[in-house]
Amino acid sequence: MDTHEDVDDYIKICEEEGEEFMEFPKEENTTLMLSTVTAQFPNAIGLKYRGPSGAWRALRAVDNIMEAPKGGWGDRIYVLTVGSAAETNKRKTIEGMNCDIKKTRLNPLLQDMAVLNLPYEVSTEELKEYFEKHFGELEYCEVKTYRDTGKSRGYGFIRFRDETCANEAISREHHMHGRKIDVRLKEQKPMKLFVGRCPGGTTEEDLKEYFSKFGELTDVYIPTPFRNFAFITYSSQDEGRTVLQGNHSIKGVRLNVQERNEDNRQGKRGGAQSDAKDETQFANYTQQQTYNAYSAQGIPNPNMQNMDPTLKNMLLQYLSAQ
Repeated sequence: MDTHEDVDDYIKICEEEGEEFMEFPKEENTTLMLSTVTAQFPNAIGLKYRGPSGAWRALRAVDNIMEAPKGGWGDRIYVLTVGSAAETNKRKTIEGMNCDIKKTRLNPLLQDMAVLNLPYEVSTEELKEYFEKHFGELEYCEVKTYRDTGKSRGYGFIRFRDETCANEAISREHHMHGRKIDVRLKEQKPMKLFVGRCPGGTTEEDLKEYFSKFGELTDVYIPTPFRNFAFITYSSQDEGRTVLQGNHSIKGVRLNVQERNEDNRQGKRGGAQSDAKDETQFANYTQQQTYNAYSAQGIPNPNMQNMDPTLKNMLLQYLSAQ
């Protein structure tokens, strides 16, 4: 790697090797403050770089100060070293900075399946015996009954341990006591999420690349003109709820991800009605952020509608950058 004398006042740092880097300012004595790095990457505890042998070399950090390697910082790109807290919270975080939730999409074949049109005389034990005899071991089986009489409601639920067994059961016809019964997978309902605080220049591809790590996206939409927010839709509510459990960042900016409370009908975008919905969502979000920011400073909540347009625009630009 480069060992020539430093000629730049900035150091190149990235989260993962090969990813886009950020530039961090050196101190006057050419050291780098660890706090400068953690201001953007809260989980960082140090830096590392590839030595001539190809092995990783760590930088020493003493009292929040990191010194350059022998020969100077050079023009190399350094990579974050992340603390153990990030591993402990691995299911709640994904970019090494604020979030590292792994994609946890649920396999529908290993979820509860509904068994419909059951003869009323079929018990839980008989239902379990039927499916385990013909297809494989069940993890769960229950025939639903009326609480007051204990009689069957005519349906139940099963859950297989093995995906292959479940797939075979779904593809076959079933008969019990001379009646055809239906086995159906759990219905997957889509979930639409609002994504606020999107950094300038964010594209639909940026959002797809990041959020597809958590599940199947059926739609990604950024309003035009760009106003620092977007909408994404997951194919299932399970995936959407997983995303809501963690923190998320793109390009070093922490996002605000919320469930969209508006009507989730899958209609054609565009037109005055769609724009009005987007504007309403944006207004509600920015107004809430404004109230929060002012409250934190002990300042009475401002009236956004009566605010001077120039001041309002400056405030919104500030909030979108947070």
